[in-house]
Amino acid sequence: MLTHTRVLKYKTAEGVLADTSDSVSGQGGFAFDDTVVHNATPANSEIEIAFAFTRANMKSLLISAGAAGIVVRSNEDHTGAPGDTVTVPAGGAVVWNTNDPAGSNPFKTADVTTLFVTNASATLDTNVKIRVLLDVTP
Repeated sequence: MLTHTRVLKYKTAEGVLADTSDSVSGQGGFAFDDTVVHNATPANSEIEIAFAFTRANMKSLLISAGAAGIVVRSNEDHTGAPGDTVTVPAGGAVVWNTNDPAGSNPFKTADVTTLFVTNASATLDTNVKIRVLLDVTP
């Protein structure tokens, strides 16, 4: 059994106001770590990641970007009509799990047949991390 734990800390000048975590478990997962190089035309930096999953089986998701923002499209590249499009700012992340409100899954439109990641910068390479936790019980 695999487990993903999300930690949320909220801090102001008063100090830490909230420090919580929640965990979800599943039997399967996917991990991607790579650098997506820049291109003078950002669409030309797009890479394809061969990974498919049924969105109903998704338990947890992390997509993070390093020095440059990224755009992640499911099922079609930037020239087509993607199932879903997820934008992650430089130094940011999109985090989701089944404890979140209904309808908030970033891949809410269609099952994923492949992912396409575009580096949004014309000058900076960026590290990309993707983690997906899945329920793979028959």
